[in-house]
Amino acid sequence: RSSTLAGCPAAEESRSSHVGGCDLRPDPAKDGPYFNSLTPLALAEAHRRLALHREVDHSIRFPSATWADAQTLLYGAENSQYFPGLQWGGLSTDPAIYIQSGLGDMASMDAASNGQWRIFSKLGAGYSTSRSRGEIITAGYGCVPSLGSGYEFTIAARASVPLDVTLATAEDHLQDSVEKVLTAMRTGRLG
Repeated sequence: RSSTLAGCPAAEESRSSHVGGCDLRPDPAKDGPYFNSLTPLALAEAHRRLALHREVDHSIRFPSATWADAQTLLYGAENSQYFPGLQWGGLSTDPAIYIQSGLGDMASMDAASNGQWRIFSKLGAGYSTSRSRGEIITAGYGCVPSLGSGYEFTIAARASVPLDVTLATAEDHLQDSVEKVLTAMRTGRLG
């Protein structure tokens, strides 16, 4: 652990606030919560790099991550205490089905591909009291070789609606956006 912190100026001050050589303490010069600068594009790229961990160049892989790590994030833990003997969870079990709905008839696609397709996605949703907005974001990676001539894609979409405490309007906007993009992809209107 000490070698990980070598060269980190605040290492002696608080070893417990460091992980992998990164100082995790809040910046005392900043007031209030951290600015969230992770854009939907960055989320989509993170999904791509995770799903294609073995294929992407080593220079852009997540640092110190192995394929086993990526599989756990994508599919869940192999030996879960809640599902012994069954690998279930991760980004393959997102409760949101925006991507599946946008792709259309999943039953036909599943039958045509003999189950050889994958969608990994993550949903984020909530009401921001600081901005008085209902917000939903979905980001994902899909590989659907049996659809048309086959598609591999990343997608991220965000909806932010003033005073939408139930998120109903934000959800409608998000679903509509994802469906439009994936319909454009399937019909050749999106390169």
